[in-house]
Amino acid sequence: MADGTYAGISPFISNEAAVAAGALVVPLFVMNCSGTTKVGILVTLASGDTSVTQLYEFDTGGKGFWASAPALSAGKATDLVTQYTSGITYLAAAAEVTVTLTGIASGGAAPTISTSAYIGLVEEIYQLPKKTAGDAASVGKKDGNEELSSFPIYDYFFGDFGVSLAATSTQPPNLTHPIPVSVVGYNQVSILGVLSQLQSGTEQFFIVDLANTDAQGVWDGQVPSLPDVGAQDAVTKVGRLIIGGGTALQAAFSHPFQLQPGAGPYVPPNATAGSGFLTGSEQQIAGTLTVQVGSQTPQTLATTLTMDTGCPQVTLHAGTQLTADYESKPTTLTATDIHGADVLLYPIPDKGGGSAHWDDTPNPNQPDSPGYVNSALEPFFSHPTAFWLFSASTQLPTVKAPGAVLM
Repeated sequence: MADGTYAGISPFISNEAAVAAGALVVPLFVMNCSGTTKVGILVTLASGDTSVTQLYEFDTGGKGFWASAPALSAGKATDLVTQYTSGITYLAAAAEVTVTLTGIASGGAAPTISTSAYIGLVEEIYQLPKKTAGDAASVGKKDGNEELSSFPIYDYFFGDFGVSLAATSTQPPNLTHPIPVSVVGYNQVSILGVLSQLQSGTEQFFIVDLANTDAQGVWDGQVPSLPDVGAQDAVTKVGRLIIGGGTALQAAFSHPFQLQPGAGPYVPPNATAGSGFLTGSEQQIAGTLTVQVGSQTPQTLATTLTMDTGCPQVTLHAGTQLTADYESKPTTLTATDIHGADVLLYPIPDKGGGSAHWDDTPNPNQPDSPGYVNSALEPFFSHPTAFWLFSASTQLPTVKAPGAVLM
């Protein structure tokens, strides 16, 4: 609270402290989307004299920003494609637009942060047909061809605000779920999440805090709201995206994890070589998967973890090491920080949990992958999480480039 009596879920950073450190505090809306919990963020896109402000899914597991904004994309030819494990596929035009995030007002006009970035302006969306009650012939999540669909997705979102530290691939598209149009020649260029491009220099720092929300007094009675009444009715609580602040806020976190390296610097289309942004891996950190089979000795596997606000359930993605031996059994996920301390990510104490979802769909672009674990949304409700990209640091000398995840 404003009087300082609220301690918060550790590591807690008050809005006042964040603003004092030079950070922008942006609301994140936790929403009930027809029974599925999703996180939304308001974003403004602009090109020339035209601007559009809409709600997008906030997705730390998604690569790049994909937005449906017909007022900006008219006349542009599609040249990008992406497909999610949910079955959603976007055909989009790579376009440079101005992206703006608006923070909370502190006694004056609401502060903003903007950058020019390449995003995917979505022209067409495809989805797998949905099962209908009593229709045994309906296709399931992994079966059949996709069909042309429309926005919004998950009731309220006009695209995916990807926050992955990895850029999209420039490999030829190899889709798991067929779509009724050709994508030969697509993905000649790559896009990277906007948050990885917002700060200048070598320290890009942002915090995803869904653990400290209005329910815990973070907003001190001034809970941000959405302009759309229908979407506002779906909001269950409001968290925060804290952008910037760097080393001034880093000290609040006691568990640093080495960020898994990416494919190298990201250079935007038409940019000068050497002007790239640091990137990380789609699987941000390493961890340990443990499954229990009756009274047998638990099966343990060192793996990598995708920390993903866009995934509603912990999911084991099969590979050469992560095999069906781990399927449909009581699951525990832990991560060990650089000091040797273990942090439990799943199941969350006193919040249920159990077996993880099993996905044996092969990765079409990495058939020899060892497999990985998507730790999903739930850990974010218990662990404020910072993503810190840098090339060198005196604050965390044992962490190497590209950076760290902090909890």
